[in-house]
Amino acid sequence: MGDSMKKGFTLIELLAVIVILAVILVITTPIVADLIDSSKQKAYEDQVKFIIDAAKNYSVQYSNEITIDPYYVNVDTLINKGFIDQEELKNPKTKKKMDGCVKIEYNETFNDYDYTYGNCE
Repeated sequence: MGDSMKKGFTLIELLAVIVILAVILVITTPIVADLIDSSKQKAYEDQVKFIIDAAKNYSVQYSNEITIDPYYVNVDTLINKGFIDQEELKNPKTKKKMDGCVKIEYNETFNDYDYTYGNCE
């Protein structure tokens, strides 16, 4: 009756758990990183769409100002004219303010305008 058992894990059992956790970490880390990157890319694309939509609204309201082809609308102009709320305009990738221009170009084939977001030229 004097038989006492020690309770706990052996060194081998602890090492096995650590190895299993390391394998899980190695497998899941790239998957999570890719998921985060794709979410940031999708959010960036949504911001660009938002900017282009604001430029479309601008071009309707200020159509008399669009006299050259292509015409560039600066993001700051869209903010100053009230088409974009500056707080909504953060680059999800860099967390900095998005800037640049929307190029408004007439497309003769479709008798319509094309809107492209990019750097000001």
